[in-house]
Amino acid sequence: QEPLWFVSHWWGTPFFDTLRMMKLHADRRNVSMDDCYWMCTFANNQHNLAELAEPDIMMTPFAKAILCTSCIGTVALLDEGNASPFTRIWCILEDYITIHYGARKEKRQLMDFCTIIPKGECERSDGSTNPRCAGILLDNGDDTSKDGGSDLAKSDG
Repeated sequence: QEPLWFVSHWWGTPFFDTLRMMKLHADRRNVSMDDCYWMCTFANNQHNLAELAEPDIMMTPFAKAILCTSCIGTVALLDEGNASPFTRIWCILEDYITIHYGARKEKRQLMDFCTIIPKGECERSDGSTNPRCAGILLDNGDDTSKDGGSDLAKSDG
């Protein structure tokens, strides 16, 4: 099954946080249950990673998934407080392929970012601070982006 979205992530992010960010992304992008995300954790055979030894980086499973015709973009999942994916060479490669080569597709690739926002990091209009939540930045596809909000209920701010 070809993906609609590619997931760029760091393996050190707690799995619950990964799911929380992906749920927020799916909600904001109206991804249906029939659509597919490509995530190396599940897409690559972890017992046989021979494909990763491919000398042509564009022939790796990562590049193929990002550049397949069905894939409309990449969502980068950033761990709480550190943005560790930006220190990982595979994640940097995935983001580079999305931005550089994805711009050459018939319809430009989107690049969204989800993160876990630590408790108390954002001040609200009433002076209180946020509980721990997931937040998202959405690519508009025209070199601009918009704040996609968080996964907090309306009553939480």
